[in-house]
Amino acid sequence: MEAPRAKARSVLTRAKARPVWRMQRRDLCECDCARKRDLYERVREGDLYGGCESEICMEKCEDERERRETCMDACEGGTCVVARESETCIDARESETCVESIMSAIPNSSADFQDPAFWKKFYKNSDSVFEWYGDFKTFGRVLTKYIKSTDKILQIGCGNSELASQLYDNGYRLVDSIDTDEGVIQKQLAKNSSSRPELQFIDAPNEKYNVVLDKATLDALIPSTCQDKLEDVEKMFSEICRVLTIAGRYIVFTLAHKYVLNSYMPFFLKRKLEDEVTLILHDNDEKPRYHIAVLDDTEADVLNSYAVFIVPVGRDHDWFFATERGRASLRKQCCKDRLAIVTLYREQKYENMEQVKDELGPYVIQLTPASLLQTERKSVVEFLSLGKIDVKETRATGHSDINGPWAVEDVRIQAAMYRRLVFLSTQNLVQTEAKLIRNKKGCEIVDLHALTSEYHEAMLAALPLMLCPGEKLSQSTESRLLVLGLGGGVLPSFLHLKFPSMFIVAVELDPKIAEIAKDWFSFNSNPRLVVVIKDALTYIEELVQKKDESLLFDVIFIDVAGSMQEDGLSCPLPSLVTEKALENMYAALRERGVLALNLVTRNEDIAEQIKSRILSIFSHYYSHCSKEDINQVLICPKMRKGLYESRKACENYKKEKGTMRNLLSNLSTLKFYSKRGN
Repeated sequence: MEAPRAKARSVLTRAKARPVWRMQRRDLCECDCARKRDLYERVREGDLYGGCESEICMEKCEDERERRETCMDACEGGTCVVARESETCIDARESETCVESIMSAIPNSSADFQDPAFWKKFYKNSDSVFEWYGDFKTFGRVLTKYIKSTDKILQIGCGNSELASQLYDNGYRLVDSIDTDEGVIQKQLAKNSSSRPELQFIDAPNEKYNVVLDKATLDALIPSTCQDKLEDVEKMFSEICRVLTIAGRYIVFTLAHKYVLNSYMPFFLKRKLEDEVTLILHDNDEKPRYHIAVLDDTEADVLNSYAVFIVPVGRDHDWFFATERGRASLRKQCCKDRLAIVTLYREQKYENMEQVKDELGPYVIQLTPASLLQTERKSVVEFLSLGKIDVKETRATGHSDINGPWAVEDVRIQAAMYRRLVFLSTQNLVQTEAKLIRNKKGCEIVDLHALTSEYHEAMLAALPLMLCPGEKLSQSTESRLLVLGLGGGVLPSFLHLKFPSMFIVAVELDPKIAEIAKDWFSFNSNPRLVVVIKDALTYIEELVQKKDESLLFDVIFIDVAGSMQEDGLSCPLPSLVTEKALENMYAALRERGVLALNLVTRNEDIAEQIKSRILSIFSHYYSHCSKEDINQVLICPKMRKGLYESRKACENYKKEKGTMRNLLSNLSTLKFYSKRGN
């Protein structure tokens, strides 16, 4: 019977809080002391409230015994005033009335604590504040450790406790409280409406919370018997999970009997993460130092393995580490039921792997699954990595007025070296990646004959779809290609080297990016490879307005990416896939022209909206889905052409290696979509 035990502790706390007892008559004093002696002995012996094993409670019992003995000694000596600590006094009649009131409040059965009628009667007959287990003064140090002043707090089973008021007065202004007794709610509102206007006492939660605070409510609802009430308790747990935000806390003050911990608290501990959870640890200067993504095997009945994977600096943009699907695949390859993937920040300095492990240790061990907490391995965390912390060399840094801070980095992945252009203001955004090779002199240069991005290779499937029947891609001349978004110039450079007879225009908004492409990615413009510094939409609109067919293009590649927008679209920019923008691009294409774009979004509804918009302008499109990422490359021809003819136009690339050979396989995997369906 947990809740009554809590009441015993509360009773003793109240008695201790009265510093002076003034006895008017010896018989009243003896009567009062006898009652206190009986109460103390019953608590001490465990006859009352099912036992009293709490150290705090026993301390209060000892205090009460000392106070009782002091009182009896004083009475025997004829003294009527004892333990004077202040001028506040209480006479024996008041003390006797208080004890009688307390004793009358104790229910006959623990099941009464689950009955709303009992609580209604209890608080109706009680004019004074009744604090179960303690108040903010008792638990303040714990609460301030786990609750921020900006957190939205829900207190369940508030009763007439002053905890919410005390939280408010200590800076926690976003506190809502609920209770089954409407009368208690009205009293709380009346008491706090003027002095604490932001404090709310509500009938039910109507929004999400960072913290759910439970002081004795769980103990009151979980008796050692009454199995028919267990379903109600689990419903309460489910509701708590529902109203808590991600990383929300359920803080419980309980006597923690075994049947509470072993039977019901596992409701939370056994829950697996249905979605990936992200944590960010900051240094003393409040700058991000570690980014932790935690994910579970949702198919595992019990989480029996756990490890921490440290991503080397410079590899954080790789598919395995930068995407949810990649991290899920990494967890499978590591054969762990739970994996915490730690990304280091390039702005920070890390001495070595041991320093990283030491700093992470106290935090990542708290992520250990509950099923492992009972084993001897509970204090040991397994760390995994690819080797060194830092596998990058920063070649250049700078700032763009349009794209913000940027860096050019050389990164080693296994035995190969890659050069990357990274926009530092946008996490996980590698704008350009190119492979580095050594020339005859042994110097590292950018390999312009290969594409390292899977979506770039997939976009090349638009080229054979523009051809006339029987025409070979390698023999195509006078074709005009438009690339919206220069970046490091990797795609335009590749197209120019493989198809030197084609005319290529690259449109880039940021002039600084054009400089970076030239300085670090071996991009060189010439009469057949032209760079235009202009907004892509403006360039297209002006082109259409000229109504000059000689200026139209055979293929338009949209290669403009940005950070994940508020509408959930990362690539292309939302402005490039509006109905008006698509209509202008359609008009900017020749009769057999093709539009190719890379669609990146985690929102399926947004993806379907864009595809539907495309089909309202183009009669059909082909789709290439990435095996590794969420990229979808959409190939949108103005004129219908079979894939068989397109593959025949590329047959001469069968014997080649790398990108051009992959063109054939990508053509074979394209899926056809039209207004009528697949």
